[in-house]
Amino acid sequence: MKQGDEKAFEECYQYWSSHIYTAICKICNVQETADDIMQVTFVSAFENILSYTPTFTFIAWLKRIAFNKPNLKPTES
Repeated sequence: MKQGDEKAFEECYQYWSSHIYTAICKICNVQETADDIMQVTFVSAFENILSYTPTFTFIAWLKRIAFNKPNLKPTES
């Protein structure tokens, strides 16, 4: 993925998207907002893949990207 391989990115999305979406939905109960954050998270990950270092797991890095989005605010259940 670090070489900009779109197929590798697609495989990453297929593998991790449900995990990230579930984590986002636990914080934000608005589906449209969760969908937006999900999309922005993976675009940001692809654009910034060179900044990833294996100090943390890949899923932790993706969650950090998602949770740092300004429109991800906890909603009351």
